[in-house]
Amino acid sequence: MDKLTDMKKKSLIIIFLLLVKLVSAQDRLHLTDSLRRVGNYNLAINYHLLLYKAEPNYSSNIYNMACCYSLLKNNDSAFYYLNIAMDVGQNDAWALADYDLNNLHSDKRWIEIEKRLEKIYKEKDTTINVQLGWELSKMYNEDQAPRFTYDDIIIKYGRKSPQMDSLFAFLNKTDSIHRLKLEEIINKYGFPNKFLVGAEAANQAFIIILHAPLEYQKKYFKLIEEAVNKGDIDKQSMAYLTDKILTKEGKKQLYGTQLKYSEKTASYEFQPIEDEKNVNSRRSQMGMNSIEEYAKSFRMNYKQ
Repeated sequence: MDKLTDMKKKSLIIIFLLLVKLVSAQDRLHLTDSLRRVGNYNLAINYHLLLYKAEPNYSSNIYNMACCYSLLKNNDSAFYYLNIAMDVGQNDAWALADYDLNNLHSDKRWIEIEKRLEKIYKEKDTTINVQLGWELSKMYNEDQAPRFTYDDIIIKYGRKSPQMDSLFAFLNKTDSIHRLKLEEIINKYGFPNKFLVGAEAANQAFIIILHAPLEYQKKYFKLIEEAVNKGDIDKQSMAYLTDKILTKEGKKQLYGTQLKYSEKTASYEFQPIEDEKNVNSRRSQMGMNSIEEYAKSFRMNYKQ
């Protein structure tokens, strides 16, 4: 039995090494991510280690391996690989909000991770208000991290489940805090433009508005329009905000950015689009890809 088990392990290693050569780096990481998402952390780590040996500077792979160790409550290995990941480039504020690393927050070593990430950010940043940029970066990642768990919770517990209710309650609380913080920033500095905090942080500030209630979005619509016209944030931001407001008001959207989930078909579909035959022309003007390509990211086969 031991020999048979060893043969199986060797076969798995050979298969994985072949996959490493045949598929892209992103696809390789997807294989290990799939194992992590279903809770098979030990097997995921085995594959992460193989990929680490093949590509020792692949920061995303090392970071996700640290996440697996954290989920297994193996703090020593989690911190070890998290620091390596930071060394080779996985060193933004995402780690501070990542649910997979929550287990590490009560460990005294976590404070050093926070300090190191802030130090790295400030060393790379050359804008006027580095501290404000760092605060916006943390807010953005706190906004995004729970939203990245959305599909996983649906797969495990269902769309209408106590776990989804808890997620929405958490998002409402966090989003409310972020809106108040951003309002204070805008009142003090105006919209945080690229000269003040950099283009990345400026676009991150916009996300807080994009996820806000209708009244908040309408309040800052002109401010966002001015920021887009000045080149402080991407053109497509205006498209997303415009569509958000229109659909919330029960009107047809212009750029096809807003979808809804159909319980009947168990899939996503576009909310009504104004002058749908010319939607790609409008999307192109805003620097966006075609609606057909956009639909593929939601596993939709869109045809006008």
